[in-house]
Amino acid sequence: MPLKSTRRVSRHEPCPICGRPDWCLVALTGRYAICIRISSDTPAKGKSGGYVHRLAGNDSSSSPTVSAPIPRASSGTIAPLERRHKIYGRLLAAAPLEKRHGEQLLARGCSREEIKSWNCGTLPLRDRPDLAKQCHRGTPDDLIGVPGFYLADGRYGKYWTVAGSPGTLIACQGPDGKIRGLRIRPDAQGEGGKYRWLSSSDREGGASSGVHCHVARPKHVTDSTVWLTEGEIKANISAERLGAVVVSIPGVTSWSTALPDIADLLPGGGKVVVAFDADWQKNRQVHGSLWQLGQACIALRYDVEVATWEPTYKGLDDLLIANLIPQRMALDAMPAPPWELKVSSMRLVEATVRQTVTSAMTLADARAALRKVFRRLSPCT
Repeated sequence: MPLKSTRRVSRHEPCPICGRPDWCLVALTGRYAICIRISSDTPAKGKSGGYVHRLAGNDSSSSPTVSAPIPRASSGTIAPLERRHKIYGRLLAAAPLEKRHGEQLLARGCSREEIKSWNCGTLPLRDRPDLAKQCHRGTPDDLIGVPGFYLADGRYGKYWTVAGSPGTLIACQGPDGKIRGLRIRPDAQGEGGKYRWLSSSDREGGASSGVHCHVARPKHVTDSTVWLTEGEIKANISAERLGAVVVSIPGVTSWSTALPDIADLLPGGGKVVVAFDADWQKNRQVHGSLWQLGQACIALRYDVEVATWEPTYKGLDDLLIANLIPQRMALDAMPAPPWELKVSSMRLVEATVRQTVTSAMTLADARAALRKVFRRLSPCT
């Protein structure tokens, strides 16, 4: 396959296989792509390496698998929740969980019945246009602004397709059960993290996924306490074993995104248990986020406790699968995280502050030291 018959991918036309904007190649005919990152059964010939992936819907002997008009709305505007919920439900129905991905979930200690209730699926490598067609069902405008879907250019015009690396699809649901977004656990782990959002930002007709909390509900709620952790699958596993609602935040530094969901779940007040991974005692960032989330919940008049356990078990789900329960303590019983001075102005100020303050001083002391530094630098103020 000579290079002259292919073109390099770009930010505006990323690789249809891995979704990245560099290194990979796409045939000028649109029949195949050569992906550098994701393997196939056909290694590419040539010094650049990579693997050949045949693209569905671009065979020169037939019309495209999916066709669609140019969208009547600009790209980048995310679709309303109701439409995202409808389209993602169709996608999960059209792309059911494959056996290999189900076995990965079973290996984490959950049951087949639990997995069936979690709205999981498999995003395949091939036939993405066919998936998109099953999702819009004759009304392609429904896909405008739904993260993960976008319009691609084919030999016979534009057609809808689905972005994202092949892997396990995990539904991210709100308090009302509607699907806000989809997470992917890629088959090929590498740059980008263990989990990624299904997104199609900067692509025609697509949109950025944003970040969302996931609300996991057990089959039978026996405890009105709301638990907070990080990770959708972790929340799903934990909810069933606790008999309580578990909210998964999209990252420890994004803890504030959980506050609206807590308000929906506990409109009249109640108890919140923060159950971050056991490494919070050593990880300053996790420690700080846990403390800030707890303080925010106290300010909103919730009773707050922190779940603790031996670091032998990393996450709440690991502990519960081992038939153990976490200890719970009041937020003020845990050590407060050290306050770290952060200066975002001039390098000179930053260097001077390092010489005059330490991370052990109080917030008031740090502010006083900063004022002293600025007076020295600007004596007229």
